Amino acid sequence: MTRTLHLLKRFALRKALVISLCASLVVPMAPRRAQAQGLTEYALILALIAIIAIAADELPPQTQQPAGVLIDELHTAIESASAAQGQGSVTGQISALNKAIGIETALEGTSSQCTDCSLFDSTLQEIIDASTAIRAKLIPAGK
Repeated sequence: MTRTLHLLKRFALRKALVISLCASLVVPMAPRRAQAQGLTEYALILALIAIIAIAADELPPQTQQPAGVLIDELHTAIESASAAQGQGSVTGQISALNKAIGIETALEGTSSQCTDCSLFDSTLQEIIDASTAIRAKLIPAGK
């Protein structure tokens, strides 16, 4: 009987410990989930940038080198936005995203003379849409 009571007490203690650990993990998850979502969005943009770097071979020869420089700058701007997000700096994110959107606009000009740059153009449009969507989440409505 004593052994049974002892086992029940140990089981109850373990159960209470598991419940308290689970509760401590669940409570702070909301901010972490938002942060993880932001990191996922930036990771997607970085993957799209890798695709656009490959698709830059479709561009006319005279625009391939400038496009390469712009793609490197875009990669750096998105990494800066991601780092600012990791530090909790909304202002830093918005600044880096504004720079990225400006670079994306310049990249649109590199394909203006191209007749067969569909992969480049469509991927660039996805990057623009994703960057704009993240920035729109960061800037409150009406500002």
